[in-house]
Amino acid sequence: MAVNAVGLSTAIWNNNIRSLFLLLMFPVLVFAVLVCVTVVGIWALEVDVKLSDQIWQLVTHPGQILTDGIPQNIEFWAIRIGVVVAAVIALWYLIALFFHERMVDYYANARPVTRKEFPRVYNMLENLCISRGLPMPKLGMIDSPKLNAFASGITKGSFRITLTKGVMEKLDDDELEAVMAHELTHIINRDCRLIVIAMIFTGILAILAEGVMHTLRFGGRGARYGGSSNRDSGKILGGLLIIMVILWIGYFIALLLRSAVSKRREYMADAGAVQLTKNPEAMIRVLRKVSVQSHIAHVDDEVRMMMFDNSQQFLGLFDTHPTIDDRVRLLQRMARTAYDYKLENPSRRRERLNAKHPGPWERRKMGMGTKVKKARQKRDAKRTGAGGNSALSGQEPT
Repeated sequence: MAVNAVGLSTAIWNNNIRSLFLLLMFPVLVFAVLVCVTVVGIWALEVDVKLSDQIWQLVTHPGQILTDGIPQNIEFWAIRIGVVVAAVIALWYLIALFFHERMVDYYANARPVTRKEFPRVYNMLENLCISRGLPMPKLGMIDSPKLNAFASGITKGSFRITLTKGVMEKLDDDELEAVMAHELTHIINRDCRLIVIAMIFTGILAILAEGVMHTLRFGGRGARYGGSSNRDSGKILGGLLIIMVILWIGYFIALLLRSAVSKRREYMADAGAVQLTKNPEAMIRVLRKVSVQSHIAHVDDEVRMMMFDNSQQFLGLFDTHPTIDDRVRLLQRMARTAYDYKLENPSRRRERLNAKHPGPWERRKMGMGTKVKKARQKRDAKRTGAGGNSALSGQEPT
């Protein structure tokens, strides 16, 4: 049962356009946040009184820009901020480019594996790559019994698919192939690079916000012990507080953008995996199985967002993955199948089997039988007993 290739290609194309638009919002967001931070900093530190007045005039009368244009002082500061933003982004990207693999291994507690260690996994991945004419990515492993996986890498030589030990050992061949096809689709669609870029921008805002928080903490101590010599410290601390709020607002907006980018890529990876394997049922089974045992406690949040399943964040606002039910429904629609795979919650099952008054099915599972069954057993026993006595006495049973 195959997915419509033309429909999938169109969906991937549209998804790439939307993802590109969302990614372009990241530098705009960082630039806007840093402009606001600079404005507040100039006001709090009184770096340039004239500039502060001009900024305040623009804030209170924004229509002035259309008639008089932007003052030269503000243009100068805006250009400087733009250069700083570009330099910081370039630096972070270079760090990610050269140290990405080591960082992923460190934060995921992963290690590379060889064909000799896991020949079954290597052979499956190799067959998938041959079917699409792709170079073989590296293979890694997280030593965990949980079920999860992720793809990483920025350049062709650094692409890698990392699986948990549980995925390698617990899933059957069709299910394991579905997981690897999903991660391979992430590599084909360049999702790994997009996610790294999204992580860079959110990381910039997070580090700046945390830095201001530490400054506020130590600055507050200085203000308490400084006395009258620090009469302007209140204004400075107030400015820092406003800056911190601006940075955290920017950070949360960045998280929402990152979530939107990642969710769209997951839908496409599921559909692409089915196109590679021609087996939507295996993909649905994997999604259901992974949903109840995917969380790995010792993995960093930034790595968790790249994983096969990570739909467990606060109120769903910052989820990097769609819910399992949504992913299954999409596969059912695309593959035109009603197939589903239901897993019973182990705790619910134990609760029912330990109930004081279990129902007929639960009684049967526990070997207790039902009242009707017990009544039949008693009646059959009586008949058997009567038949046996009649045989011994030489009479026909009644």
